[in-house]
Amino acid sequence: MAGLDRRAPAYLAAAELTFRYYRIGHILAFEPPVAARPGIFRPRVLGVHPYPWVIWLGWELEERWRVLASAARRADTTMPAYDEALATEFAGLAGWDSHDAVYGGAGLVTPALAAGVADVVGHASRHDRQRLKPHAPPSGSSTAVSGRGSKPLGRNIA
Repeated sequence: MAGLDRRAPAYLAAAELTFRYYRIGHILAFEPPVAARPGIFRPRVLGVHPYPWVIWLGWELEERWRVLASAARRADTTMPAYDEALATEFAGLAGWDSHDAVYGGAGLVTPALAAGVADVVGHASRHDRQRLKPHAPPSGSSTAVSGRGSKPLGRNIA
């Protein structure tokens, strides 16, 4: 719990999500909530363009959301700010035009984002539903992943 006690307040207070891509020494930062899917990132790796940088963003968001969600669910936590931060960031995620891989179809970013959201949905009874509800995506929206790819979160799926 010591790690959670240290990390959750730090994530909550952070003005930016900073990602260090250790293999090439490049740093990117985003202001939460990340309300639009970032476009193609400039740095090239091994001549691959576009390089799938959004995968690392997805992993960082999933980690952030799991820490905030765990802190919100702790019995001794009375800080509604954790659920409010999650609600705001999930609302931002609903604004993304795609939750797919850079080259289309479901990719590593798809399950990372879905896992972060599913962690909260799966434990909904332990979260402040009033805080989360105003930011919920429209009824009938979800991530639909199939062999044909995925459809964006926050859009009605027929």
